[in-house]
Amino acid sequence: MLKIACIVNPVAGRGRTARLWSQIEPMWKQKYHLQVYYTRSPGDATALAAEAQARGAEILVAVGGDGTVNEVVNGMELNHGILGLLPAGSGNDLCRSLGYPQNPLETAANLFNWTPRRIDLGKCDRGYFTNVIGAGFDGQVAYDVNNTIKFFKGKAAYLASILKNLVTYRNTPLEVEFDGKRWSGKALLIAVGNGCYYAGGLKIVPPAVVDDGYFHICLAKDVGKLETLRLLPGVYGGHHTRHRHVEIFKARRIFINSPVALTVQADGEIFGTLPLSLEVVPAALSVLAPARQGHPHGRLPVQKP
Repeated sequence: MLKIACIVNPVAGRGRTARLWSQIEPMWKQKYHLQVYYTRSPGDATALAAEAQARGAEILVAVGGDGTVNEVVNGMELNHGILGLLPAGSGNDLCRSLGYPQNPLETAANLFNWTPRRIDLGKCDRGYFTNVIGAGFDGQVAYDVNNTIKFFKGKAAYLASILKNLVTYRNTPLEVEFDGKRWSGKALLIAVGNGCYYAGGLKIVPPAVVDDGYFHICLAKDVGKLETLRLLPGVYGGHHTRHRHVEIFKARRIFINSPVALTVQADGEIFGTLPLSLEVVPAALSVLAPARQGHPHGRLPVQKP
């Protein structure tokens, strides 16, 4: 019988996770043998993931948002564990990149029937990231969502922070080196994607695929405030890439620096400030995910107790 550990961040999604887990936990406990761990403060999920694996857990389910997923991954022994996701946070963008259902109850009903899929991870000196890491405007948006925007949840929190920063943010100089090439100049933001979505559904790097062995990068250069406002609705569909000051490229390694101490966000959480040196780690993580279009559905044989 497979051993399943659920690492639950009850405050993720501003309390949404706790409410959702109260419905799902009894349903899962009727079918599966679960170990349940609760986080109490930032960083707990990393330590709990390591503890759960040391106790024999084969599947680790991150119950929360992208930040919870990030912490769990950074605590895993990647060669010996399988990750599952129960999206209940503010963004849940890795789940979007993996094709998860939008309804977390639908995910709960199907998660353990999905076949593990190997995906890439991004790596820097501060650890791994699963989805998107960025600096500039988006880093400041993530900082505000986590620290100053208190009255909104989910997409509304990201939208409120975006609107605030449209007024207050100033484009700053960036220096970018990637696979032997260089660029420097003023920029609105740079987003390095393993997956294509962030900030609650913005399709920031449309070509990004989580298992192609590359980062896909969106560099928004010196875009003015009115242009940024016009671009914003199109980001949900990835149409911003048509703008003359937006460049999309791919790389396996990238170095980003600035004379300004720009905030870095990784998977929606604050990851310090620039400089930042990144490399892609191909097929680093095994994760339960729906079958991709054109691929056969498979089942993971989870036995009932």
